[in-house]
Amino acid sequence: MKEIACKTTKDLFRQRSKEESPKIPTGFKRIDKITSSGFESGELILMAGRTQMGTTSLALNMALNVVGLEKATVYVGLNEFAERIAMKLEAIESGVDIHLIEDNMLQGENYNNVDRARERLMLKPLLCIDNPYMKVTDVIEGLKMLKQMENIEFVIIDKLHSLVHNSRKEDKSLRASDILYELKIAALELNVAVMVLCGLKRTVENRRFHIPCISDLATDDYAEEAADKIILLHRDAYYDPFCENDKIAYVTIAKNKNGKTGTAELYWDDQYLKFSDI
Repeated sequence: MKEIACKTTKDLFRQRSKEESPKIPTGFKRIDKITSSGFESGELILMAGRTQMGTTSLALNMALNVVGLEKATVYVGLNEFAERIAMKLEAIESGVDIHLIEDNMLQGENYNNVDRARERLMLKPLLCIDNPYMKVTDVIEGLKMLKQMENIEFVIIDKLHSLVHNSRKEDKSLRASDILYELKIAALELNVAVMVLCGLKRTVENRRFHIPCISDLATDDYAEEAADKIILLHRDAYYDPFCENDKIAYVTIAKNKNGKTGTAELYWDDQYLKFSDI
């Protein structure tokens, strides 16, 4: 049985005066403004969007922004192998068309740009784990090992439904909320921010403007309670390729336990999988 840690208010305020919770900026000005400089260590963030909306790409853009600040980041890929993730990172970092990279059709300046991007990426404190069979216990144990080896500060898990599926092989009673609560505890124990990507229900597509809300999360009803922040990604062009705002992505901070909520607009370039400030 674990010991129960008991602290007096004097202990709590003495500790608070000595150390503030480290901030992890997303690198996007409008998101960081709403969230008061990004994420905090110990937080669990849930980021959701419909299939092909760009949640993985947005998470990878955030990862590159974070490691650019020399903050070690872990990307746990349950849906894609490391080679595929590497291609996406190369496109974002180099500004070369993702299709040219995927089809191995790099020539001339494009080849040089990707080669230089690879060299830069290899120097960044970004760690990737690709194992489609990992259970939540495997992920947490892996993070504990990495925390001892590297001072990791930010973790991205892609995606929740795969983690639920794998974990239920051992315990069929597990719900998404159970797994999220375990990850929340791990975030606190390891003093890292953990972002988990998940999907949205099809109900959002029946709505007139297709704008997502928390009730659209493809999880059980208690999952939203586990998260400190919930981020919802939406693009008008996903439903209408010929709309006026075809390059605009709306990133809504729908829940923020420790601050404001609101929507940030970002520029989205699907050719390079690149999100940027407007």
